[in-house]
Amino acid sequence: MDKSWEYNHSGVFTKDFKGTIQYYKDLGIAVDFPQTGPAWNPNDKAETIEFDVVPVFNIPEGEPFLHLLYIGDFEMEVLHAETFIPYGEMLAYREGCNHFCISVPDIDAETAKLVKKGMRIIQDFHLNGDRLEDYLDTREPGHILLSFRSPMTEEMKKRKATAGIVPWKFLGHTAIVKDLDKTVKFYDYLAIADFMPEKQFDTSKMSEVQIYGKPPKADVQARTRKCQVGDKLVLELVEPGTSDFIYRETLYRRGEGIIDISFAVKDLKQETARLVDKGVPMIFSGKPKDGGAFAVFDTRTKGGDVLIKLIEE
Repeated sequence: MDKSWEYNHSGVFTKDFKGTIQYYKDLGIAVDFPQTGPAWNPNDKAETIEFDVVPVFNIPEGEPFLHLLYIGDFEMEVLHAETFIPYGEMLAYREGCNHFCISVPDIDAETAKLVKKGMRIIQDFHLNGDRLEDYLDTREPGHILLSFRSPMTEEMKKRKATAGIVPWKFLGHTAIVKDLDKTVKFYDYLAIADFMPEKQFDTSKMSEVQIYGKPPKADVQARTRKCQVGDKLVLELVEPGTSDFIYRETLYRRGEGIIDISFAVKDLKQETARLVDKGVPMIFSGKPKDGGAFAVFDTRTKGGDVLIKLIEE
């Protein structure tokens, strides 16, 4: 992994585009921000290419292709989830967070490295002949797409850092995988992440553990391994244990992939009250011996099938 890579954003697909945007805003944690930069020049030539074919997107009339929300210093790209698999497979055919985007100094060079390793370009956006963004099919294993973008301007960086209305610091994502070793080996082969040592997640070694508001009937155990992608994104890969009914339930229900958006907070009790008072259920919480207390909130139904995880600094 190149240390010059900069985390840009993550994309959440939803079947209720307007409803999901309004949901996060109604919770009082998200804000949208007027688009900045030069106005669109009608003489510019823009192409979105999938396998050398310009696709037709089934976007409802009057709705944009995507919308940006800011939660703390996290930029969420909200997109339409299709009910079928579109040509080229770029768009999600299920709800959820299906990709993260990294800004790189030389998008053509970084793309070429992964193509040489057998990764397909499944969407490629060009403006006036220059590649601005692409998606590479890094879904097997792990079911996570990697997107590259050209470098961010200083204005973009400032907007992402200051637009939020809650004091939450974005950390990264948790992703459920069927085979931790296979997924780590795959990411190592692609050279897109720096891995930390494996850890065992075990609620028997934690205090104050609650699942759906009650002490668990059985311990939750899983193999986990964190990795860093770029300057700040931490991706925690989790392989559920056989008796684990938190992470394994998610794996059975929706398969591999990103399940949450994780944030660091200074006062977990205060931030928990912020969400619970708005009707968001806290489904899992605890305090590890070697880390800050955490709480996981169920924003899946209205929020694009993704959880929010808060970790106390």
